This record gives sequence, structure tokens and C-alpha cells, in this order.
Amino acid sequence: MSEVKNIRISSGEDIVATITKRGDGYLEIENPIVAVPTTQGKVGFAPWAPFVDKTDKTIKVSLSFVVFEAEPDNDIVNQYKSMYGGVLSPNKQNIIL
Repeated sequence: MSEVKNIRISSGEDIVATITKRGDGYLEIENPIVAVPTTQGKVGFAPWAPFVDKTDKTIKVSLSFVVFEAEPDNDIVNQYKSMYGGVLSPNKQNIIL
């Protein structure tokens, strides 16, 4: 199992992460990021848990803190995959003959 999801947690943060496992009472995620405002008035991404040991690839999040999970916007998924080396799927384009 490996799926990119938007996860809202009870603190109000929206995390974009890859869910690697669904356990009894927890989600195991990797590469979690959150949106942060930039000085140019745009939005960038930053690690959700920047002080976690980088050799530990996954984080367990208790389901008691998960408000919901949803499919993120395609642009967000593409940005996420470009950050973490996933395969990018091209936007669907119409062929005009």
C-alpha cells in the first residue's frame, strides 16, 4: 500500500503524505509535508516533523488525532511526487487533428 493523501489532524494542520500502512488505531506515513506561506504571498511546502530523525522513514499517527483524509488536488500530488521522486503522470491533453 502506498497512497498520497491529504490528512487533516486535530491541530488543524493539513498534511500531505504517503500512507504506507493502516494499523489498528494508527496510520503509518512517510514524507509528510505541510503548506507554509512564503514572503512573496505564495504557498510553499515544508517537512511536517522537521526534528524527527531522518533515518526513520515512517511516522505513526494515532487515528484519534485524524479528523479526515482525502484525495489531494492533482497539482499538489504532482508537486509532492516531484519532491520525493515519484512518477509524475502528465496532464490529460486532447489531441487535435
